Amino acid sequence: MLTGEYDAAGLLRVRDGDRVVWDRALHGIEPDPPSTEAALETWAAAVAAAAERAVAGDTGVAAVKVMAPLSRHETPRVFVVDRAYLEKAERRVGRSEAIWRHWEDGRSLEVDDEGLRARRTLLQDDDLYAPHFAAILQRHVDERTWPDGAVALGNPEAQAPATVPAAPTLEAAPRDEAELAALIARFDLPAGLIETARWGLALVEGEGRSRVGGPPELPGEWPQHEGRPLTHVMTIWLDELPDVPGREHLPPDGTLVFLAALDEEDELVEPVAGDDPRVLLNRFEPGTALQRLAGDPEWTLEERRVRFEPVLTLPDRRDDLPPDQQLGYEQLYEALCAVTPGLGQPGHLVLGHPNFAHWDTREPGDITLLHFGYDYDLSIDGRAFTVHGPPDDVRAGRWERLTVTPQLF
Repeated sequence: MLTGEYDAAGLLRVRDGDRVVWDRALHGIEPDPPSTEAALETWAAAVAAAAERAVAGDTGVAAVKVMAPLSRHETPRVFVVDRAYLEKAERRVGRSEAIWRHWEDGRSLEVDDEGLRARRTLLQDDDLYAPHFAAILQRHVDERTWPDGAVALGNPEAQAPATVPAAPTLEAAPRDEAELAALIARFDLPAGLIETARWGLALVEGEGRSRVGGPPELPGEWPQHEGRPLTHVMTIWLDELPDVPGREHLPPDGTLVFLAALDEEDELVEPVAGDDPRVLLNRFEPGTALQRLAGDPEWTLEERRVRFEPVLTLPDRRDDLPPDQQLGYEQLYEALCAVTPGLGQPGHLVLGHPNFAHWDTREPGDITLLHFGYDYDLSIDGRAFTVHGPPDDVRAGRWERLTVTPQLF
């Protein structure tokens, strides 16, 4: 819990337990600007009072979170953590972490005019950097009365949670659906989650013809967009793919090649169709005369030959689960990523559920043709690509109907 110490000049230092996290005399970053202390106090007091009014009369309350952002684009809110949730969630991640993670059903606060004037003073130029504000807000929150004697936290994202109990760890990735079902049960999750599992093929370092990076092998010249070469991302020799459920959606043979624009002027930032001029997605029939092209290293990633390892995958998130089960699902997914090729780093995958950098843009029923995840060793600067679409289009080779989704880390 953050606490502040004061002298005649204002805030002196901020402590997290016995540890000093900010000191007026020693800390390298001063609050910006230091003349705003009075406005910070007024804003914190007004938000704490508004939160107290908002939750008065609530029952079954275990904790209250009061958010008083120092940003022009956010509004103050209060979140109530009920006892039923907390009793389940704290067994998974500890009490402080469970409270911090609960962001359901937030309520906007009606702050009085004096508080709003203080906020305008604080944000008259830009968002405010005040590293000690959580301590000021917490002091005002502590002075309020909360339902059922609930614990109350002010701006909890700025307060370090207590030690989190260790989640179960995995020795190895599940080898079949039965082992994955046993893991789902081990994490106290619904047995039905096994229905969402998909087999994927992780691209791991090997001696095959398939590869990521390096120059492309094509029957013609190096593709360009507005005079700038596309970067070769991945080449898959389809006859190297092992037989797993879902493999039937892909052609049995031929060579699948994927190039994309990585130049800053052409960089993909939103999903595009497979026939967008900034990408090349094509399959060449067996026997096509492919030649390894020579090009400028500026447009070429480091090269790695790969083989394909079957892996069981789950969606990277499940927002439809209750909050306590979402915590358990996050722990299960993190544990799987630590032991499953294609989900950690490097995260390259054919079929299956990729580990998305930010969001899953696939439509219900889409399959993943290929996923190129974050790969520091290939010097791709935090970019990822997922090529996905309906199974019928993938089977028929209608590449122009597929979607190429870029993501940045």
